[in-house]
Amino acid sequence: MTIVRDFLQWLETAPANERAEAAGALARAYLCCDLTADELAPAEGLMLKMLDDPSPLVRRSLADALAASPAAPAPPSSRSLATSRRSRRRFTLCRRF
Repeated sequence: MTIVRDFLQWLETAPANERAEAAGALARAYLCCDLTADELAPAEGLMLKMLDDPSPLVRRSLADALAASPAAPAPPSSRSLATSRRSRRRFTLCRRF
């Protein structure tokens, strides 16, 4: 998908505050829009990518948008989190907010 590829390239150079805004918007779209099955997987993949963002602003924005919603995607499995100590730490921090 070109839009996903473009978004990933944009993430590489965008300032943290803009990435945080995009993370929140993506999470809200995931929750509020009727996404097709073909749209859900890329949205979830992008949110997982943003969960590993170095900026706490981005992770906080995701957490704020998703935390209270029963429609939020299930957290990554502990097996996948166990593969990366850094990811596990970030996931824990994100879920606390």
